[in-house]
Amino acid sequence: MKHTLDPLPQVMASLQENKSLYKKAFIRRCQNLRKAENEVLFSTSNNTDAFHSLYSQVDILGDQVDILLSLIEKIYSILNQQSPALQQYFDVSEILRSIAEEVPVIACTPPVKLDTSSDV
Repeated sequence: MKHTLDPLPQVMASLQENKSLYKKAFIRRCQNLRKAENEVLFSTSNNTDAFHSLYSQVDILGDQVDILLSLIEKIYSILNQQSPALQQYFDVSEILRSIAEEVPVIACTPPVKLDTSSDV
């Protein structure tokens, strides 16, 4: 009987050692998981802030584009109304044509046809 009980302390020691090793590995993995979760949360929070910042910049740029389009529409309208008086200036008709081609919103308003047959 003593012969069968001799390896028992070694087996118990080995099991306790393995238990300790697995416990340490488990704790390490939990810490790594928490660390990864924190990094993801931090990264997500930074990305959200960056997204909001970028969205604000795009919104501001959109407002500036709207203001510039409004200004171009006013310039186009005034030049279009005055085009008969300005028909002697080729640049004015070119500006009107360019605005109408480049700005689709304004292209819906047909320009006054300039009489280019008159002598300057």
